[in-house]
Amino acid sequence: MKARRMNLSIIIFILLFLMSPTPWTLLFNFSRLSKAEINFYKFNSPVFISEINFTRGQIKEAGIAIYGKIFINKFTYFMKDAGQRYLESFDSHFLFTQGDLSIEKSTRNSGPIYWIWLPFLGYGFYLCYKNRSKILVFVLLLPILGILIREEYETFSRLPFIIGMYYIVGLGVTEFFNKKKYYWTKALVLILLVFEYSRFLHYLLLHYPYLVGRY
Repeated sequence: MKARRMNLSIIIFILLFLMSPTPWTLLFNFSRLSKAEINFYKFNSPVFISEINFTRGQIKEAGIAIYGKIFINKFTYFMKDAGQRYLESFDSHFLFTQGDLSIEKSTRNSGPIYWIWLPFLGYGFYLCYKNRSKILVFVLLLPILGILIREEYETFSRLPFIIGMYYIVGLGVTEFFNKKKYYWTKALVLILLVFEYSRFLHYLLLHYPYLVGRY
């Protein structure tokens, strides 16, 4: 029974991800994105160094130059950026409402995850924590990939994380729909899913092409 439920959750996870905005948007712009260069985070880039020097200059003007020399350097500045970029993956605007800052990786009309899955995402995290599942630690480590890319709120580097989040959503959805009650709530969830998916496809096919210059 446990193996059967796990197989069901994997099937649901795959279906939910295939219905999500991210694969459709990336496929829609595949020809452009396949030619785009990946801008990795570089310690020696002029922008990175100028940001450090600018911060040191502000600290020097405040009369605490020694603080700037000790605490403002490439390592500490990268760690600060790394922490910010890690947290960007959990930003509600990125996940549920807007997605990537690039119009070619997001319609900007919805995030990678439909907002209706938020309760099931929380429920899935609870199940992973309750069962001491290692998948929880694995998913929480995946946003580290986003640190390697210079662009903020970037999708490609966070794609494994988004897939991992959908796996957790799938766990929550499977567990909830296996309960022999809450029939009206289940019906409401299905109606909202159809509505969200239809709304996304309508925007993707009728409005989004004008934003990316396809028409």
